[in-house]
Amino acid sequence: MRAKFAILTAMLFAMLCTGELIEAAQANWLTALTKGATKAGKAASHTHLGDIGKAISHVPHLPPGSRGVALAAHATSDGHWQFATREGNVFTAATPDEMKRMLPSLVPDAPTDGKMALYLSEDSAFANRSALDKLPADAELHLTTSEGAFPLTRAGDGALSLKLKPNVTIALGERGMFEEALSFLSRPLNKSSIRTLSIEPGATKPLSSAPRLDPASKAPVVDKVAPEQLAQSLRALRGQTALVVGRIENGKIVFKPASGAEVVSDLDGLLAAARDADVNLVLLNADTPLQPGGRNWLWQSIEVGGLNEAMSKATFGDFLDALGAHRAPMRVSATPDGSGRVRLQAQAETSAGAVESAQNALSDFLGDITGNVVTNAVDVHARDESQQKEIDARIIPGVPTYIQYPYLIAVFLGVLGWGVSRSWWSAIWPPRIPQGGENWVAGKLRALPNFLAFVFLFLPLAGIPAFVWHSLFQLWNMISAPFRWIGRLMRRRVEV
Repeated sequence: MRAKFAILTAMLFAMLCTGELIEAAQANWLTALTKGATKAGKAASHTHLGDIGKAISHVPHLPPGSRGVALAAHATSDGHWQFATREGNVFTAATPDEMKRMLPSLVPDAPTDGKMALYLSEDSAFANRSALDKLPADAELHLTTSEGAFPLTRAGDGALSLKLKPNVTIALGERGMFEEALSFLSRPLNKSSIRTLSIEPGATKPLSSAPRLDPASKAPVVDKVAPEQLAQSLRALRGQTALVVGRIENGKIVFKPASGAEVVSDLDGLLAAARDADVNLVLLNADTPLQPGGRNWLWQSIEVGGLNEAMSKATFGDFLDALGAHRAPMRVSATPDGSGRVRLQAQAETSAGAVESAQNALSDFLGDITGNVVTNAVDVHARDESQQKEIDARIIPGVPTYIQYPYLIAVFLGVLGWGVSRSWWSAIWPPRIPQGGENWVAGKLRALPNFLAFVFLFLPLAGIPAFVWHSLFQLWNMISAPFRWIGRLMRRRVEV
């Protein structure tokens, strides 16, 4: 009974000690877990159909009387096409004649003049891209991804792009890099982890690890940094995102302070500092790199862009969409950046004449929004998807998961083998013997260092061996129980 009470006490103590940390981190890993479970459940009904079954889960339900039809589509390895309805009815087309019979076979009552929307599997757009030419020319194409289904656009040269937002497209280049771009643009924006830096000569106040908030709006304010201190200042922003306005040219980055001449810094040094400090660096490339003012205009620009959702639900894709709405649509491509990082380049899709015209027409309007910054391109150097997932999975921020999870598992197993682990600890640090007439509270406080050292230092080291020893001991008791019972029975008969 005492052993059970001790185990329960230890478990409650561990829960109380880690409860606040888990609550602080659960917004990352619990939300991701729930999101993944929802997606898995949505596609579960047709998973037996393979790739076409995954695409079916993204086919929308069209209202009765609709003049259109929506189907899932998948290009097989031999170049044939599979089409399927929401109900899971599948038709395979290998020839042009079979392609013509596809729609009447799957949807007999479909109107002949209706629009057809095809929701393609990812393999159809990457592994079998040449097969896209066999699809009906007037069909609207959508690509199904882990983040949802998005329209596909095809340029005159055959290049494909995914339309993530009204003013943001992602180039369908190499599959891994496409998924990196989609993952980054789908990440939620967090006011507390995005810092806008303003390069001002003579700024002396060092950057704080936490953003300073505007008293009225509670939005982060702009942090002023001296140009010579920019690279080393990024150390204070570890794990956060830094936005910098500059003009990139010839391996340099140029800043235009509020007063005085332009300032030039080494771009490679800035990128290396961001990589070493684990900072997501967002460079807003502008012909006239005026530095932002006192208010963090990032959030204002997003609001002006028409986002009505709470900022906690906005993504980096929404930010680019807000820039593109007042400038020109952004086309995004991704390339490896080395050391677990990826580089995203978002380029405004306009001609030189259109750029100049847009700049003249919008300069006054944008002046109130972005501090007179007209962005031509956005260059992002950030963590890749695998590294970001590892950070999101952390319960205790700043401690890698390969340290956290073995530590917590060892503590938990040590609690299960409490009797053994506690006896081993008693041999190292014998429990304090209460003195006669000692106050109960005072006695517990004096014994607290022993208990804390046991739980947080000894259990992570001895927890697994103690659990194994405890399990073997319990197994031996189970195996030998019948023999002990027979022995006790024989002793009783001898005594009688």
